[in-house]
Amino acid sequence: MTIMDLLAPAAGDYNYMKKIFLLPVVAACFTLLATLTNVSAEPIKAPGLASGAGLWVNLWNYPDGDVDSYFARLYAHGVRNYFIQTSRSNTEALREPAKFAAIIDACHKNSIRVIAWSFSELHNPLSDADKLIYVGNFTTPNGQKIDAVGADMESNVSAQHIETYVQRIRQSLGHDYPIVAIVYSPLNRAQQAGITPWKTIANNFNVVAPMTYWSGKMNTVDPYTYAINSIAKIRQLSGRADVDIHMIGDGMGTDSQQIHQFLKGCQAAEATSASIYPNQKITDEQLLALTKYRDYVQPNTRFRLKCLKSLKTSGHIGEPFNSDPTLPISRADFYRLVVSKLHPLNSVENIQSGFDAYQFLKKIGHLPGSFAALPNEDFLRQPVYPREAYALLAMAVEQNFRAAAQGIAITNQPKKAPKRLDSIFTQPVQAAGSLKPINYLDAAQMVVEARSGLKAARKP
Repeated sequence: MTIMDLLAPAAGDYNYMKKIFLLPVVAACFTLLATLTNVSAEPIKAPGLASGAGLWVNLWNYPDGDVDSYFARLYAHGVRNYFIQTSRSNTEALREPAKFAAIIDACHKNSIRVIAWSFSELHNPLSDADKLIYVGNFTTPNGQKIDAVGADMESNVSAQHIETYVQRIRQSLGHDYPIVAIVYSPLNRAQQAGITPWKTIANNFNVVAPMTYWSGKMNTVDPYTYAINSIAKIRQLSGRADVDIHMIGDGMGTDSQQIHQFLKGCQAAEATSASIYPNQKITDEQLLALTKYRDYVQPNTRFRLKCLKSLKTSGHIGEPFNSDPTLPISRADFYRLVVSKLHPLNSVENIQSGFDAYQFLKKIGHLPGSFAALPNEDFLRQPVYPREAYALLAMAVEQNFRAAAQGIAITNQPKKAPKRLDSIFTQPVQAAGSLKPINYLDAAQMVVEARSGLKAARKP
């Protein structure tokens, strides 16, 4: 079997597609198992949100008693982020420092991150910012700090006040300090939802966390539809396919079936992460529902988003229609991405468009003869399916190592190669087992991991 055979029509199943990974020349290209595991893993000590479910608590419902056991139970049920309110605009910055310190220590002991949030009316943005700055600098007797802060902005959503507020926090806590924007879903009927400056928020906060309350007094819809449409609208209004969206689900009187539908919507629209805001305290039924979180939201969602952002910033991938990264990527965009990031010979070519990339791939024999010699626009607009995507990546990898052997563009060859390539990609595409085309997030992850693996393999 040749690489070209793999592009031929066939009864597509995952086992057939994986034959690509057994090609000896491709298997000789990567020493990636450990490398890629490290690339996509998110250490618990890193700032910001963890890849996992979240739970919210307000000022009046801090856990009492044995907090170590309480957070051990939360961890066992899949909770990895604990959002704890520390203030409002009309309160002090921290009401119960001793209890707060105990919660931070217990969370970190159980590998749960702590995000302190404040209900900030922003009539005095500097004063509101100082409250979060205080808790951001707060240190427990054991030397622990919180992992991020969150701004609940439901009152004054003036773009000027929001920028003043967030800039004050960054000046004090650091430019890269993770800040979460807690806002209404853009589909909410509240007046503030209609005037929220989405581009300002997306450009100034690390994470956008919409309150997606499907059973709220101003909006009652099914959880699945509300989640999908909220995510799509945020991307469209912000103009950012790479916006990090953490969905806050409705836990106020809702049951496990509704939570599963909410998580299913997060999965379909590829939210980065999700959480539940309960009515005072989470119920046993709701907590049990969170144990199914990983069945819906994959652990590498934030890594995939970072891959897309990196490629967008460098100009290797464009903004999809309506800033929706779940749309299938076209052949034109995928060809250009693969050539510009992975082919060692592309420096001698003028790759400016998808058509240029097609001509390059055709010239070096990386497209089957059945593909049109001069493709029309419709051909290049068509989506890319997993078999074709994997085959092109395999050939790009092969070309890199041939170039290395010939001393072209690469100076170091890999020391030793593994026998198989099953672990090149850490769950590379959600469409892996079907005929579903790959989307922008899939493509970004595949190419970044392949590129990272090549760099690792070239090290002496």
